[in-house]
Amino acid sequence: MESGLKEAVSIGQLINFLHDPNRNKRKDGLVQLSNILQSESSENVKSLFSSKLKPALIEIFGDSSESNREKVIDLINQLLSQNKINEDDIPHIVQKLHERLGHDPCPETCEEIKVKESVTLKLIATNHWNLLLPSFGYIIDIVCKQGKESSPAIKISIAEIVSILCDSFGDRIGFSSKRIFDSMRNNLYHQQFKVRLQTLTTLGKICICEGALIFEDIIVDFKKLQLDRRKEVREVLYKVIGDIMCKLQYTVLRSFEGKLSYLLLGGFSESEFAWINEVIDNVGYRRKVLAQEFTENVEDYIMSDAGEFLILRNLQELVQLALDDIQEWTMQDHYRSKAASILDYTIRAAQNHITPHLDSIFKVIFKAYAQSEDKAFSALFENCIEKIGMFCDFDLVLTLFRKFCLTDITSPTEKSGGLILFAKMLNSLLLTEDRMKKIVSFIAEKDLSDYPEIPKSLQLVIESLILQAKSLCISHVNSLFHSLLLLENSSAQESVQKTMGILAEYCGLLSVSDLYATQLPTALPLLTRDYRNWDSDSKERSLFKSLIVKSGSAVSQYFDTIVEVMSVNSQREKDSEVRFTMLVILENSLNLSELDNYIRSYCRKILESIIVPTAAWKVGISNVEIRVSSMLCLEKLIGKMLIEDSVLVELWDKVFPVVKTCLDDDWDKDLRISACRVIISFFEFYSHILDEILVSGIYPELLKRLDDSQDYIRMIICVPLEKLFKVILERGIRFGNYKFMIETLLVHLDDPSENIQKSVKNVLQVARLYDAETFLELSRSAQHKHRHPRAVTELIEESQNQS
Repeated sequence: MESGLKEAVSIGQLINFLHDPNRNKRKDGLVQLSNILQSESSENVKSLFSSKLKPALIEIFGDSSESNREKVIDLINQLLSQNKINEDDIPHIVQKLHERLGHDPCPETCEEIKVKESVTLKLIATNHWNLLLPSFGYIIDIVCKQGKESSPAIKISIAEIVSILCDSFGDRIGFSSKRIFDSMRNNLYHQQFKVRLQTLTTLGKICICEGALIFEDIIVDFKKLQLDRRKEVREVLYKVIGDIMCKLQYTVLRSFEGKLSYLLLGGFSESEFAWINEVIDNVGYRRKVLAQEFTENVEDYIMSDAGEFLILRNLQELVQLALDDIQEWTMQDHYRSKAASILDYTIRAAQNHITPHLDSIFKVIFKAYAQSEDKAFSALFENCIEKIGMFCDFDLVLTLFRKFCLTDITSPTEKSGGLILFAKMLNSLLLTEDRMKKIVSFIAEKDLSDYPEIPKSLQLVIESLILQAKSLCISHVNSLFHSLLLLENSSAQESVQKTMGILAEYCGLLSVSDLYATQLPTALPLLTRDYRNWDSDSKERSLFKSLIVKSGSAVSQYFDTIVEVMSVNSQREKDSEVRFTMLVILENSLNLSELDNYIRSYCRKILESIIVPTAAWKVGISNVEIRVSSMLCLEKLIGKMLIEDSVLVELWDKVFPVVKTCLDDDWDKDLRISACRVIISFFEFYSHILDEILVSGIYPELLKRLDDSQDYIRMIICVPLEKLFKVILERGIRFGNYKFMIETLLVHLDDPSENIQKSVKNVLQVARLYDAETFLELSRSAQHKHRHPRAVTELIEESQNQS
């Protein structure tokens, strides 16, 4: 040591200076040490640092003098950059940095020193990452605290440190990803774009390490950054998203790939980002490999190009996200324009695969187009409609135009915009005689000339058709002429005359009958696409009922979908009209014997998700009708024995309580009668599942009905009471409340109505067989109290003879 290190005595003195009470001496010592150690060999400095220098320097981390604290950090950074500190000493430095930077409030108050200390941590993370695992918690505390600092330099350094940690400890960073994200999130909107750039890059790496914890939040930030004022930030954003999708774990990717793909497609609206195609292709290629590796059901489009595959894989979500953004009027116009651009590209890539989503697309586009005052924004919708006309089934597209242009579901302004879109579509449509007939029929189907907003739009449709059809107009001249004639006295009169001249040149068009061919396989998905949001005004709800009811047994192969729709729309929060419609569908299905096996296989869901919620009490007269219908359906389910025994036993605690509330309803006698019929059917077809526990829960409810205000109910409730005792006798069920029940029945045996006496007597004739001695005792006691003792006397005599 003496031979290798110059001025050893001087160094010892300088180290002593570091402990001197005079801060100026401490500062001089640091300055001179820095100069001396600069030229010393690495091994000598490492030895000196470990043996003598480390305690003194670490002590000055907390020096009262900002200048001294800054000097010691400069010296540490100098030694770290020259690799003159032993690896064993690194954790001590990290620990001291944690004491200064990792607490709240932060002991270190000088911003310049914080900047240099963040550089220290960055040097350690860069050159000694393999030593950081024991100090990982300290480092996380530091970055989470310092990530919120106001200094741009600190923000950038912290982001770089986290980036290094992600590269080195990807499996460990996940546990702290939410903390780090929360501390750095606001930096995405910092005024300095370099801070935004580095933060964005770092958070992208965190997503790859553990995206599931932060994706819901960071996707919102990614979306905002699409409108960042700096092109560099937007460019990095799309590259980060592509990198995430190329490296993210499969399970996490599946959960968020739709939203990420949507954001990535937003790059197509940036004309200078031509490279976005390559990014999307890379992501699509990786997604295709994963789909094959994990055997996803993608046979329909596995042969597509990589980019198209990505879009088709997430088509439903992409369409929905675009439509949601287009409809969101609280968003900036740039977002809505970007959404329209994404929708345009999605339709172009998906081609005919977009068909199942056309209803939703048309609904949104018609409204947005009608309200748009931006020509570029409107042009995007025109492009969408043109592509739909090229790629999708023409009959379906025309049906949708008919739905949105000729029905009352759209306003006159939206109808006008829809007709303009139709005219734009005709400009690029390949016309055949068959299509011509259908378009003419569409034009002539409804007189729209009374709406002041529509004539000009309809005139554009007719003119576009004539110009495109040319000689095909010959066979349709009368219909076209008639349609134009309806517009003669409208605001489009001058334009109509011009169109008349064109028609005269190319000839006309004849009317044809309407096309209304609809099949269950295509109609059902369209009608039920938004079934979770049905309410009393939903047209699809009534169409769904008509479709199912009129399709008869053909619905069997779609019964799972039908049951799901009925289940969702039978819940208590749904409108009464919706719930009643579902019960009508269920009752119709129960009347079709061809569906019995399908109903039996779904009996659990039908009971739990349809019968129980519709039979439960809910305020309102209309709900009584629903509960009665529910009881009728339950009676048929039981009467046809479509419920598995095990299912009924398992769901007994859910089903019987709602039946009980129907039995107890004071408002409507029909509801009580329907519930009684359910009980009667149950005892007739499912009495074999009864045990002591079920019996103890049923009989009190049956006895209550003997006090009903309606004699008819009092009579019919005796049927299950009689069956109850037969089951008890046949199966040897122990019945502890026999005495109470006989006493109650004997009271009602004295009813003035002979019909009720007869019904109760039938019950008692079976009940006496359970315990003849007790029965005789109770009957004799009641005999002296009855006003009409004949019935009880006959029972006593029969019992004695039987004995």
